Amino acid sequence: CHVLERQMEAPGIKRYALDKLLQHRASSAPLAELRLWISKLRKIHADDPNLQNAGLYFDLLDPNISKSKIASIAKQASALLSKHNEQSFRITAALAHLLNQEPDKALLTLGEISDWHSFRETRPAWLFICAQTLRRNQDTQTAKRLESEIIPEKMDLAERHSLASLFPENFPNSTQ
Repeated sequence: CHVLERQMEAPGIKRYALDKLLQHRASSAPLAELRLWISKLRKIHADDPNLQNAGLYFDLLDPNISKSKIASIAKQASALLSKHNEQSFRITAALAHLLNQEPDKALLTLGEISDWHSFRETRPAWLFICAQTLRRNQDTQTAKRLESEIIPEKMDLAERHSLASLFPENFPNSTQ
């Protein structure tokens, strides 16, 4: 990975180096590094909706994000979701609505609860975001049930630290 970090700025292999860094280090990298790598990739491929969405998602994970930035991201995430109806776009838009104090919009964005269980295998952090959406919509029992299925250690480092900071009252206890 150190070789890849040195190659991040090398012409011709920049995209490859950044892609490989994300592939191999995303689970253990701090949020600042992830945001840096995504921003560099977005400069190379500005029109890639998946990179746009990833950039918004990681921006939302910043515990120091401003309310105006959250509102702006909520609009951008909703616009992306209107064109791309995949899980990652739904989660980003839902998190933006949650942080923007719009839990009803977050719930509508996520769709049917029966589809959420796949998040446990995909990304445990996404299941946690779903649980917080239910909590903020007064469905505490279902939220607790979902939270009981979450193993924080299976979350990527940046997501685990950020979500624990954004939702400290409901973040599951670590088993370590």
